[in-house]
Amino acid sequence: MAWLKVPDVLRRVNLSKLSSLTLEKGEKVTFGTPDGIATTFALPFAWGKTGAKVYVNGTEDTTATISEATGPNGEDEVTFLAAPLAGDALSASAVVGANVVNLFNAIERAQGTIKGYARQAGYTIDDTNVPDGILKSWAWDLGAYVLVSDLRRAPLSESYPDLKKRYDLAMDEIRDMVKGDFTLEGSATLDDTKIDLGVVAAGDSPVFGGSKGFA
Repeated sequence: MAWLKVPDVLRRVNLSKLSSLTLEKGEKVTFGTPDGIATTFALPFAWGKTGAKVYVNGTEDTTATISEATGPNGEDEVTFLAAPLAGDALSASAVVGANVVNLFNAIERAQGTIKGYARQAGYTIDDTNVPDGILKSWAWDLGAYVLVSDLRRAPLSESYPDLKKRYDLAMDEIRDMVKGDFTLEGSATLDDTKIDLGVVAAGDSPVFGGSKGFA
């Protein structure tokens, strides 16, 4: 489970620009089980409406309507004018949606790294109850770099060299936590500035209090 939700990420990433840099093709992905009655189905991506296409038996359905993040788990949904028949094969493709999936996969990998270090420091992190603050900030800084450092996405690392600096800074802070140089107390405020991918405004870094806790 990702600590950052789609709205958190949308405040920090220009998905159209991300899509232009990742070389993601947005391959067709199957979804749903038609029964001849239902007209609305959850799609296998979220916030991917821009440029998304849906297909019935391999043929694009240009009359279907896509709504963003309205599904039971926050995924996008598609509503067909006529209910697909039982046995019909439904599929969809969305470059933007695929990139959202890729980005959240990277964030979840970053969370795993953070949780491993946190255990060394004696902390147990509940994935279902992570407050805004330093943990989410670390997840973003590490996750964004995990995404761009993938060799399949060379244009990203070239376009966002500052992400490595943010990754290194976050890792230094995480290691300081393990050493006991500070404790995870309070909450640091995340910057809501809209950005292209991860180079946020100055002042987004955690604020250290006098006792090495977080202000």
